[in-house]
Amino acid sequence: MSNSLRPSCHSCESTSKQSKRIMPKSVTFTIETTYLFDVDVNGSALPKESGPPIGLAKTHFSIEIQSLDGLIKSANKVRKFDHLERIQILKRLYDAKTLALFCYDAIDTRKGRIETEEEDLRNARCLRARRRKRAAEMSRPVVKRHRIMPMMEYDDDESDEE
Repeated sequence: MSNSLRPSCHSCESTSKQSKRIMPKSVTFTIETTYLFDVDVNGSALPKESGPPIGLAKTHFSIEIQSLDGLIKSANKVRKFDHLERIQILKRLYDAKTLALFCYDAIDTRKGRIETEEEDLRNARCLRARRRKRAAEMSRPVVKRHRIMPMMEYDDDESDEE
């Protein structure tokens, strides 16, 4: 394609020149907005071992806005509660029957996850076996089989009559 047929514009040329230079990229935040939530039952926060899932309530109860100027970064970790701590936290919000339902639901979810993992492992094993079988079939040389047919004997009509 020749340059005379291609439309030229100043912005296209300047963009191609800028792409040749490496531009440093950075993002700066100046304000932090923090939403505060109460603790509640949350199905996505299912503990691995036992107990009901604890997470955030559906709606926040407060918003805090502050400047990030001069703020030092700190590494915050998520606190993990054991089974009894989870029950004590949720006792303030729900009755014993509802807590028991939460626990049974959590048990069913864990069982379902285990079954899914087992099914995924079985499927992966089957897929590997199929791939090995296919690879073995593809690596075998193709040999034509010759059919062996017995020679058929015909009676000569002429020889018998003579």
